[in-house]
Amino acid sequence: MGVAEELEMTCEEVAASIAKEYGLNKKEQRLFTYLLDDNNSKNVGDICLALKTTPMTLIGKTKPSLDKKLDQIPDSDGPEVN
Repeated sequence: MGVAEELEMTCEEVAASIAKEYGLNKKEQRLFTYLLDDNNSKNVGDICLALKTTPMTLIGKTKPSLDKKLDQIPDSDGPEVN
């Protein structure tokens, strides 16, 4: 197996590893997984349907909480991956 194959991770795997390290709850992890996938719509209504939540919960609780936790992730000083 080459390096490229070893580095490939699904959106779920990336979200799970970050969720564990930064203490994301299940709703935050599901939102993060959803947002990582470029194929998913970024429309609030579509996100709410996919995550089975209300716009009020998404905008008022889950998204702000996720943003706050993700802001804890330091910027990398390592080399860029092309």
